[in-house]
Amino acid sequence: MLAKGRLLGVQFYALLKDSLYEDIGRHENEMAMIIKQAFEEKGYSLYVPSFTNQIFVDLDSNIIQAIEKEFMVTHIKKINEKKERIRIVTSWATPVEEATKFAELIRTL
Repeated sequence: MLAKGRLLGVQFYALLKDSLYEDIGRHENEMAMIIKQAFEEKGYSLYVPSFTNQIFVDLDSNIIQAIEKEFMVTHIKKINEKKERIRIVTSWATPVEEATKFAELIRTL
């Protein structure tokens, strides 16, 4: 058990060293804000105002289908026959180019 605990500690040490954990969080949140801003500009209804790496938005099914041709989303709740709530999540590995590409797609819908 001692050896396994040490390995777990090494992971936390690496994450907390030189503010890596904060940098990762900042990046994923910034990528989400690029996408969120595009939804807001188009007037789409956000389920909750979020300042994290998760965006919850209510969209018509045809718009979701267009998004899913290029990006993966999580289906959260069917609101009615035409509208559904989805979740979009960014991560430490989300490139700026992908977030920008997603935002541009939203602006064209």
